[in-house]
Amino acid sequence: MNATDNAVENASSSCERWEWGCAAIVVVAVFAELVIAGLHPPYNSAWNRWGPAVADALIAFGIIGEVLFGRMDGRHQTELRGRSNEKLAAAIIGVAEANARAAEADLKRAELEAKLAPRRLSPEAMNILARELQGQIPPIYLRVLGGVEARQYARDFFHVLSSVGLLEPDDSNLRTVAAPEWSGVGVYLPLLESAAPTVGASESVPPPWETADSDPLLRALKKADISASWFAGALAPYPIAAPEWKAGRRILIIGVKPLS
Repeated sequence: MNATDNAVENASSSCERWEWGCAAIVVVAVFAELVIAGLHPPYNSAWNRWGPAVADALIAFGIIGEVLFGRMDGRHQTELRGRSNEKLAAAIIGVAEANARAAEADLKRAELEAKLAPRRLSPEAMNILARELQGQIPPIYLRVLGGVEARQYARDFFHVLSSVGLLEPDDSNLRTVAAPEWSGVGVYLPLLESAAPTVGASESVPPPWETADSDPLLRALKKADISASWFAGALAPYPIAAPEWKAGRRILIIGVKPLS
């Protein structure tokens, strides 16, 4: 049916009116039969001959009209219900899609907020670091290769490491170094003099006496769910050691927060 909703509604209303009209015809015809029966006209009179026949014809016409217009109205009502259901389904789908878009936007906003939020060590991470490192390694150096956020994050490490005596007491830890920014958390692993001095990512040659995976500091960071890169060898690209730096000591580097 290509008619508009208003046209279908008007047709349905018209059928209802015709139904009522046909019902009225039936009622009038029945009443007429009762009147004729009450008057009891003479046997051969026109009222006696044609009155009941006309009344019966009107009753039949009214009943047929009610049935026909009722069926037509039923089709129109079915069409209107179908269109209404289609609109309701489309509205439900639209709401669901809007909710999905809103949820996706909320998720992206939450991810962006998480990326931009300053890093902090949780109490659980602090406990893990203190438990895993106490008595396992000599004191280390702490350096900052980043801005305000990196320095704030480094203070959390300062508090937990100093609480278990793992910071060099004669060093100005938390020193911000004027060097290229480091991304994330880094660990400098010293090499023996006989080892080749290299600087780089995890492919760098580890100290002969241990691998990076077995290094207590890297292992503790991993258990605390802190991602850390490491390098070994020459420190020239990163002037993070003070003149009084003790050879063979680890250096924990706190860089800028990675956004990826």
